[in-house]
Amino acid sequence: MRRVFMLLTITKRSAHLLWIGDRTRNLESGHVEFCSGIQNPIAIKIGPTSTPEGVVALVNKLNPHRIKAQETFLVVWFVDVFGRVV
Repeated sequence: MRRVFMLLTITKRSAHLLWIGDRTRNLESGHVEFCSGIQNPIAIKIGPTSTPEGVVALVNKLNPHRIKAQETFLVVWFVDVFGRVV
């Protein structure tokens, strides 16, 4: 007997670009879980508390199938932090 599975995709039509910020980017948060189950483009805020490993883990959770142009990165650096880091 052959079973055919249909991939269920959900697009939230109430927003064009959902985003995840510093306070909502925890991999175990409901916000990340919700955003990982939809097809909308997702913006990810990259700020002074972000780490490269954390950003990669977040992208892997949000876009495991590597759909092109799924993420948009919002880079937010303040002048004093930028000067210390760069």
